[in-house]
Amino acid sequence: MKKRAKVFFIVLCAVLILGTIAPVAYRIYQNQHQNKQVFDCSFGTKLNLYSNFMANYLIDNPMYCVTDSGVFYTVERPDSNYRTKQIGQLVEFGLDENNFDNCISGASWTAMNTDAASIRSHTVRAWKCTDDSGSLFYLLLQDNGDVILACGQQQSETLISIIHLLNHLGSDDIFFNEYA
Repeated sequence: MKKRAKVFFIVLCAVLILGTIAPVAYRIYQNQHQNKQVFDCSFGTKLNLYSNFMANYLIDNPMYCVTDSGVFYTVERPDSNYRTKQIGQLVEFGLDENNFDNCISGASWTAMNTDAASIRSHTVRAWKCTDDSGSLFYLLLQDNGDVILACGQQQSETLISIIHLLNHLGSDDIFFNEYA
């Protein structure tokens, strides 16, 4: 009987240890996999989802690049010559109604059946950065693996920002392999 109790105790301990380690390991793997979908990648605009009257100045940057350490760049390609501009370090943040939905105004949705609340509800991770002029950039990883870029203006640290443009991004590995 003592042998059975000992075996039972060993099996119970093994199950408890595996039950604790497996979810942690899965979460670490999932975070690394999600980072790989955004970091160490370059993107081109696949589809415009939203733009307002201020978006015209942003449309000239059709490509974007994120290094493996999370530094965000815009990329211009005039005459087949690539020029990059470093925007800043991406910082993960919690996307909510105040910092996303309320920053989008007007009925300028160009994609059917899309709105701020549905984009936010499908966002599994979000990163942001601003440049020296106050331009604001969000990268939003969706639950299906898609990446959405929000561009706008940050008025100040305490005021609500304004989002002028939302683009669905697609991978553009040609740039990244050559220049990043």
